[in-house]
Amino acid sequence: MRRIVIGLMALLFCGPALAGPASLLRADGNVEDGALSDTQLWVKLDWGDMKFVAGRSSIPDAQAMFDAVKAAVGEGRSVVVWYDPDTAAIDREAWLPVFALRKLEAGGKTFIGDEKAPRHVLSPTASSEDIAEDALAHAMALINASQTEKAAPLLDRALAETGLVPQLKVLGLKARTNLREDMALGDFPPGEARDRALLGALEDARAWSKAAPDDAKAAFGVARILEYLGAYEEAIAIYRDGLLRWPQESARVYRGLEWTYRDMGKLREAAEWVDKLGALPGWKDTMPYRYHRGWLYDLMGLPDAAIASYTEGLKAQPDYGGAFERRSCSYAATGHIKEAYEDFKVARRLAADFMKGRPATISSAFDANRAAEVEKILQKALAEAPNRKIDGLCDGYWNWGFGGRTRSALLPPG
Repeated sequence: MRRIVIGLMALLFCGPALAGPASLLRADGNVEDGALSDTQLWVKLDWGDMKFVAGRSSIPDAQAMFDAVKAAVGEGRSVVVWYDPDTAAIDREAWLPVFALRKLEAGGKTFIGDEKAPRHVLSPTASSEDIAEDALAHAMALINASQTEKAAPLLDRALAETGLVPQLKVLGLKARTNLREDMALGDFPPGEARDRALLGALEDARAWSKAAPDDAKAAFGVARILEYLGAYEEAIAIYRDGLLRWPQESARVYRGLEWTYRDMGKLREAAEWVDKLGALPGWKDTMPYRYHRGWLYDLMGLPDAAIASYTEGLKAQPDYGGAFERRSCSYAATGHIKEAYEDFKVARRLAADFMKGRPATISSAFDANRAAEVEKILQKALAEAPNRKIDGLCDGYWNWGFGGRTRSALLPPG
């Protein structure tokens, strides 16, 4: 078996979507892992805790498909997987739901996957544990398709099963933490309703961490939600403790601390932590380091340095829409309006690709309206004053409640 060795990758304008032929679902993302053997090809993306599998005998050209996946990994580009949610099964080695990979898009090419794998049908005599496992797998498929209202009761059903094996209980709690967090952040603008929803996510995150006390991701999930609620010192304490407990997770800790201090407005401290990230072996030229360093340069009033940082990041991950968006704002701040508008158009194209098949949300509509305003500003400047410096062009994007805030009144005193 040949295994893809994946570098460290950032979150993209990527992730899951509805749409596609004959009730198939779509998942976009960087490939985190995968393999081609004599019997099957499988891939796992960097989002969603799911595996996509195709029987090799059912794939017209398995080697070409796998080569395209490897090329996408090497270029830092995302792939698109089309899968059938009703082929859900549980991989009891990886403890992840597995779905038949029906089609894959990579490097501008489309490959037909396994069209023969049958859909999974529960037996009329299925045990309550089997029903719970099936509910969990389908819930995760629906989360991946942004069908949160349908996914939530399935997750509740799965987690209510006392016989659910511990590994799947952990997976379910993680999934429901992320689901509740995403649903909360979609409640725009921020306010008490969002905080109440975040408290539900926090409850699940703490249950996840209790069920998996040695899982760094669970602990950091608690920290992340506390930060959203303005409990910055508690979040920082969890990250610092995590650095001692899980030194192998230092990259995740550094990113969490950088994010928290940046939202607190403590840019010097944020810069110290992101620079620790860049000093780790293999991280200096990755998008996570370059993007977040560029963001801090922008906040520090150093747009030229920000441009250089985003540009380096795009060498590693050339389809990361956020870098184009932020570099556009940096170019505008330096008076390079033509370059700003070109980056803006690339960012909007990538954002439009991301939204295909996805339902609009309040926050995505907010961003779309802000983008329309920015486009008018850039078009006017390009026509009348192409060398005029425009500051604050990115203000208002991603305005989902991140950033400095007071501690939520719904939390107990810190």
